[in-house]
Amino acid sequence: MFSSLKDIIFHTKRAFFSNAQGEHLSIFNGSGLEFNEVREYNIDDDIRHINWKITARTKKPSVNIFYENRQINIALVYLNSGGLHFYENSKKNLAITLLSALSFIALNKKDSLTTLFFDEKEKAFFQASRNKNMVYSSYDVAIEINPLNTKVNYISLKKYLLENIKSKSIIFFIGDFLEMPDFKELNNKYEIYCLIIRDKKEENLELFGEYNIKNPNDLSQRNMNIDLKTINEYNNYMKKYDEELINYFKYHNIKYKKFYTEENPFKSLKDFLKELR
Repeated sequence: MFSSLKDIIFHTKRAFFSNAQGEHLSIFNGSGLEFNEVREYNIDDDIRHINWKITARTKKPSVNIFYENRQINIALVYLNSGGLHFYENSKKNLAITLLSALSFIALNKKDSLTTLFFDEKEKAFFQASRNKNMVYSSYDVAIEINPLNTKVNYISLKKYLLENIKSKSIIFFIGDFLEMPDFKELNNKYEIYCLIIRDKKEENLELFGEYNIKNPNDLSQRNMNIDLKTINEYNNYMKKYDEELINYFKYHNIKYKKFYTEENPFKSLKDFLKELR
């Protein structure tokens, strides 16, 4: 994993900037990420802007309202939880890489960027700015923040965001989402994208034998004999949980993608942003 900021910036430039043309490969502008809100259909509205998914769900005609201002307010929310400590911090390193890459892209496109680190409460908050030094400041916080013995309080997070990010914004949430989020109210105000940080080893357990298992969210411990039955139960639980998580995102029309520690994060991020065009 690209743990140094110098490496992250190098690979971000190579993946997202065209040196041959000397200009930025537009990831946000014209990509379908320009902010829009939804309201009930009026007789004067363009029927081409009807949001059919929300219309079908609410049984009321609804339309997308688009804004022509190409300046985009971007917010990055780093969800700090014990699960990021998994397997020698590989998930934390991936989260830092994606956070830094998105920060670099947004600021070099001269978008306004807000960054929040949150678990049960605010850990750090950088107000909206176009200062490119924010990449370095947020990276330093991410490196120092400890994921152990904590989890995300989504009720507190919702309240914090609504109080501190007043403008219409695109929010990228970066976390492992091993606890079901609550974005219903936030999704009415912001445009939400979720980057799900995972390691394939935690989705498909292959351990056998006696282990002392520590819960990274509260540091509780227990001895366990992991046999084939335990493995099957765990793997089935993870599969069912992720199905519920994905269904939640789909129901609320939230774009998402899983990012695995075993994969190239820059290719995965580029693929994700291309899908949003």
